[in-house]
Amino acid sequence: MRSCSFCQFFQHEEIGDSDFGGVYAENPTCSKYLDTDPETEEKIPNFDRTIERDCCKLDFWRVVEVDKNLAEKLSAELDKNEGSFSETYELFKVRYNYA
Repeated sequence: MRSCSFCQFFQHEEIGDSDFGGVYAENPTCSKYLDTDPETEEKIPNFDRTIERDCCKLDFWRVVEVDKNLAEKLSAELDKNEGSFSETYELFKVRYNYA
């Protein structure tokens, strides 16, 4: 679960602007530049985004998309609490050791 796919730093970079909002890059990259060579500032070829990494900071919303228990709890809590989801977020932090 702690791979680039679920990391809050792995995003589509904003590369421009239009009348309808931001224009984003087609392929996401790590905003912490961990997939870029610090000396050449070029992307590391064949960078493995599927392995577990210590640098990963899980994105709550991406995890909810794949964790059915969290998704169900979130849905029930949003219905009950008119938009508040603090219990679900606390469960997320406990379940995924997120500080």
